[in-house]
Amino acid sequence: MSQVVQSIAVIGGTGQLGAAIARRLAKAGKSIIIGSRDPVKAEAAARQLGAELGCEVAFGGNVAAADAAELGILTVPF
Repeated sequence: MSQVVQSIAVIGGTGQLGAAIARRLAKAGKSIIIGSRDPVKAEAAARQLGAELGCEVAFGGNVAAADAAELGILTVPF
């Protein structure tokens, strides 16, 4: 039997690639946690995405975001 993932952390979610992945997952109805080395940047990105899509997006430092999620996606600069 398959399990449904409830929360996904996008580590590096403030960069172009991470933000795009987070947006697509949020549009698909997934619970997203944006992680960044700079929690202030993560908060700004989460608030912007939440306002854009009309949903709540969690945020935190990289470790906190990873700890809070069931699945993590790590993005790095091109």
